Amino acid sequence: MEMLTVNRASSRRDPADMRRFRVKHALRSLEDALMLLGAQPAEGIDTTALERVRDDLVIVLRLAEAECR
Repeated sequence: MEMLTVNRASSRRDPADMRRFRVKHALRSLEDALMLLGAQPAEGIDTTALERVRDDLVIVLRLAEAECR
């Protein structure tokens, strides 16, 4: 029964909270990927593109967090 309560509570979350959650996790995943690639990226992977996406996600996250205040 407790599990149902948790699911109902999470379904009532603010859509803005869910967007921030997703952006934070996407950002974390990109940062992890860049760390794993390190100084020697695999052939065919453009790390500059990943870095640009990461930088864009940082901006999106800052704007989303600013909206909540």
